[in-house]
Amino acid sequence: MPLPPMFSNANSSSPLSFIDLSDNHLNSFVFPRLFKYTNCLVFLKLSGNNLEGSIPRAFGNMVALVHLDLSFNNLEGSIARAFGNVVALVHLDLSFNKLEGAIPQTLENLHNLSIRLVIQ
Repeated sequence: MPLPPMFSNANSSSPLSFIDLSDNHLNSFVFPRLFKYTNCLVFLKLSGNNLEGSIPRAFGNMVALVHLDLSFNNLEGSIARAFGNVVALVHLDLSFNKLEGAIPQTLENLHNLSIRLVIQ
């Protein structure tokens, strides 16, 4: 499913800070388009889509991100250590994916972080 036209017309200087694309049957091709908002994106909700593969390390560059919900997808592998770079992160929901392994130690530095991780 293609992204809404607003994403084609927007650029990295757009003041886009809140994105909720939940339950839209999106696949992992959405990630590169979202990563152009690394400096301004505060809220990103992609739950209930068809995201597959590993969690991109580029999430570690989203310095303003406070809320990230990637729940109810098909993400695999381990939790990206790069999340430890997102010092503003308060809410991280990775539940109902196919993730494995331990929670990275880099996340221990994020004292305000609440992680929701439910294993299927």
